[in-house]
Amino acid sequence: MILEQLLLGIMVVAVTLLLLPLLLVMVGVGAAMLLWFVVSAAVLGALIFWVVFPGTYGLAILLLVLVIGLLLVDRQTRHGAP
Repeated sequence: MILEQLLLGIMVVAVTLLLLPLLLVMVGVGAAMLLWFVVSAAVLGALIFWVVFPGTYGLAILLLVLVIGLLLVDRQTRHGAP
């Protein structure tokens, strides 16, 4: 009985150690893709704003920075970061 539990524990640890790097890589890729989509949506909005109002590119950049800043502040307040 103890030998079976010991073997089961060793197998769980082995599988965990084999899958942990893969899971960490998958989480990193997922976070990078999410960041890519958020930034690309903000850049696309600024580009459309710049095409519609070509003389106000400075305002478009300011709005882009403000939107990204608000997204970061909102994310921090939702997760309860100090």
